[in-house]
Amino acid sequence: WSRIPQLLYSTNRPQNYNDIHPQEEQELNHQLQSILTLTVGEIDNLGPRDATETVLGMAKIVNFLRNTHSDRRVGYHQIIFQELLLDCKSEPRKYIFQLFATAAARLLPRCEARRLSNLSYAYALVGHLPVFDD
Repeated sequence: WSRIPQLLYSTNRPQNYNDIHPQEEQELNHQLQSILTLTVGEIDNLGPRDATETVLGMAKIVNFLRNTHSDRRVGYHQIIFQELLLDCKSEPRKYIFQLFATAAARLLPRCEARRLSNLSYAYALVGHLPVFDD
C-alpha cells in the first residue's frame, strides 16, 4: 500500500479507458480487492511500522483520488481504487480507516515518534477522526 501512491503519481498520464480489455480490468479489480481483504484481515498482526505505512499509503491514495476525481481523463486503475477506498460521495470509506485506527491504538505504546506523526498525518489527509471506546 505504501508504494501505490508513488506509482499513481508517476503514472498520472491519461489513459484511454476504452483501450482496456474488460478482462484485464476485472482481474486487476479482483486482485486489489483480495489484497485489501487480506490487509484488513491481518491488521492485528501488523507491527507499528507496517501498520503506519499501510494507513499512510491508503491515505495518500485517497488524497490522490480526491485531487483527480474531477479530471475526466482518469485511468482505469484510478477508477478501481475509487471503488475500493471511496464511497459514492468521494469520501474515504471510514470503516477501513477506523479498523486501522483501532488496531493502531494497541500499538501506540510501541510506536516511535515518527510513526505517531505519520499516523496523525494519514488521518488528517483523509479527514477522519478515529473514535475509540474509552
